[in-house]
Amino acid sequence: MGLFMDVAQWDEIDKLAQQIEKLSTQVEQLTQENTNLKERVAKLEQQVNTLI
Repeated sequence: MGLFMDVAQWDEIDKLAQQIEKLSTQVEQLTQENTNLKERVAKLEQQVNTLI
């Protein structure tokens, strides 16, 4: 491979960087969705406990 990488290798690195960015965004969205669902579950648990 040597000291310098060819264009194909840089293109591959760029593609991987874009995939990482896309996946990072998806992880952030899923984390927020998970937090929202946990909050909803907690509220439902409170409602159930008041009924018991």
